Amino acid sequence: MTTMLPEDAMARHGAATGRNAATGTGGKPASGRPAVFVTMLALAALGVLVLLVVGPVLPMPLAVLGAAALMGVVGLAWWVAGPRL
Repeated sequence: MTTMLPEDAMARHGAATGRNAATGTGGKPASGRPAVFVTMLALAALGVLVLLVVGPVLPMPLAVLGAAALMGVVGLAWWVAGPRL
């Protein structure tokens, strides 16, 4: 029975996927719109902060709707401007 060291397993996986085992990169580079992506995620983070501060005084349906809208902003950020792997 032979055992495979983690480095050997990573090299074998890299050979199968076209990635460089040493750096973890290879294939095609990630692309997207980083400025738009970061801006939208920052907007969502600020919205969550506002919701945490103001949320206790909001009616429950409005707070849930606000949280769902912020989750939608995060999803939209990934769909529109996120990294393309």
